[in-house]
Amino acid sequence: MQKLGILLHVYHLGAAEWERLVWGDPAADELGTGTRYVECLLDIPADQTVVSIVYSGPSQKNGLIEGAYTKQYIIDRLDTLGAFPRLKWKLDQLTEAEYALFVERVHGMVVGPVIKNTLAELENAAVFFREEGVGQVIQVAAATHAPRCLRDQLTLRHNGVIDKNQRWYMAAADRSFSGATPADVVIAEPLHRPDDAMRGVSPSWSELLKLYAGLHTENKKFVIRELDKVMAVAQAREAQAENMSK
Repeated sequence: MQKLGILLHVYHLGAAEWERLVWGDPAADELGTGTRYVECLLDIPADQTVVSIVYSGPSQKNGLIEGAYTKQYIIDRLDTLGAFPRLKWKLDQLTEAEYALFVERVHGMVVGPVIKNTLAELENAAVFFREEGVGQVIQVAAATHAPRCLRDQLTLRHNGVIDKNQRWYMAAADRSFSGATPADVVIAEPLHRPDDAMRGVSPSWSELLKLYAGLHTENKKFVIRELDKVMAVAQAREAQAENMSK
């Protein structure tokens, strides 16, 4: 049986409502990234070899880098997992030996080095899992981060960094970044339908957004301010056209 890998995506320790993002909300039975990771472990058979890893960004807390702090945060709360109804049900099915294996797997999570962004996180994970002989990988990410994680995973697969025979899956948490929902994520997909009214318009929206991503901060601010003005004009035109059609 091939090894199963789990990549737990990491978040800045100073992020608003970090605890709810990582741990979730037991009262609502909403899983954060850490508890979604736990759920994945609980669903893996005892005879399956598991290799999991978490990387780190620039933040630190209590002398620990992001990955180490996140791992310890999960470990310190293992005895409270039963507060989540769906996890309690799974935990209640475990024998004493199976629970001990589950705890061992959590403690066995590898803390990787500090990385600069999500793409680098995935690049490092791809190399790690390849060297470990992993055949399947589960990515665990926040609901509002999962689309980007999936995009970067597919980019690396397209570029040959991820082996075509290695299967990757996404396990999105229930929790999103503070103040946001999954509906706030904007997808700029390249045109593909021949009857799309925007076909032939150049540059496309996705091409513009790719250019924006490469700008320095001050230029990004400039683009946002100018785009806000343009959108205000466009919305006024929309309202005028709607009034004329009544």
